[in-house]
Amino acid sequence: MKSKIKFLIILWMAGLTFQSCLFQEEDIFDKSSSERLTEALENFHTTIQESPYGWKLAYDCSETSCYRFFMKFYGGDTVAILSDIKTAWNSTPAISTYSLKQSQGPVLAFNTYNEQLHFLAEPNNSGATKGGDNDFVIMKVTPDSIVLKGIKGQKKIVMHRADETDEAGYFINNTRFKNLFAKSSSSPFFSKLTFSDSVAVSFRTESNTRYITFLYKNEKDSLITNRLSYDYNGEGFNVWEPITAFGKTFSHFIWDEKEKNFYPTIDKDAKFTFTDVTPFPFAHTVDKYKGKILTLSAYSSWVKSNIFDKIFESKDYKENYKGSELIWDVKGKTYLTFLIASGSQDPANNFYMSSDIKLREDQVSFQDSEKYEGYGAGRLNNNPYFKRLKALIFGNEGFTIYEDGGDIYFINTLNSQRWLRFVVPEED
Repeated sequence: MKSKIKFLIILWMAGLTFQSCLFQEEDIFDKSSSERLTEALENFHTTIQESPYGWKLAYDCSETSCYRFFMKFYGGDTVAILSDIKTAWNSTPAISTYSLKQSQGPVLAFNTYNEQLHFLAEPNNSGATKGGDNDFVIMKVTPDSIVLKGIKGQKKIVMHRADETDEAGYFINNTRFKNLFAKSSSSPFFSKLTFSDSVAVSFRTESNTRYITFLYKNEKDSLITNRLSYDYNGEGFNVWEPITAFGKTFSHFIWDEKEKNFYPTIDKDAKFTFTDVTPFPFAHTVDKYKGKILTLSAYSSWVKSNIFDKIFESKDYKENYKGSELIWDVKGKTYLTFLIASGSQDPANNFYMSSDIKLREDQVSFQDSEKYEGYGAGRLNNNPYFKRLKALIFGNEGFTIYEDGGDIYFINTLNSQRWLRFVVPEED
């Protein structure tokens, strides 16, 4: 009985304490929480419009990429957005509206469609997005920076006040750097970073993401792979996490206009150079794709102009060509199938290889057996331009096999401008 009485007394005292806290809150704050939130939103609204050159930010929203944005907020709740996602930096910005609301605290909502930003939050056919948000909780506001957090993705981003230099050159320069990474059709396929002491690092930028892969060997001669997000800045590009190799740590790269090359800030004499073969393999692709049927989907401009365009000068070949496949060690046979239809027939013209030789974990050489079969195969075999295709595939120098965005590239090791791109058909 005494214990029950004691318990009731404790509850009664706790209630007094709680009421006391409520009264204390009224004493401490002259305004209600709703009024304070409204005031915070008004302060934010004023701050974002007061920057005459807008705001810049880097948005690392998912596993695929990070992007640079430039936003300028105007009266009437209008925002102009540039990014390096959909259009060039120096193109016309996309205009939309924004609103400020009370939800999970003060929230900045981009409430009408903007192709530069909403692209990251749009679902694809499977319902997945790139991890972007349209609504952001306002975490912190200062005159020079604003911290936001996506409501769905929970990614924090920091908007920095831009200046005249940013607006005049920062975003335009990024287009130049982006184009440099894309390279021209005459450039070798791969790249490497060579330091002043001749130590080399392989690297490759992925075509459909904002990732860059670095490969190097550590002091134990083990191959190390770093796949990191990167973005462009006004002077060159940055990787989002520092890379340490051979006792060197680097993450920022500057464009040297005189040398027409990038160099890491830690070593101005280090250079990015294009190369036909990387110092180290990117993956164990020979074993991965051996035993598969690979369908030819594209080829380099050199292969197009020197081989396929010449073959298709024949009207019969051009009109009846159905495609090409590389059957690689399927049921003990390896051969190139060049599909030419003739009338009601759809024959396979097969050109067999006697063997394949593994040159490296990512390199293979195919040997010609000089055996062929199928309707019209003899005629194709004697075609001088088809002989070029066979020479490319059966050449002793072989191929580097490289994966990029679901595609499989077979890249000639002597001249990487000569490549074929395949896809692996889905299995039934």
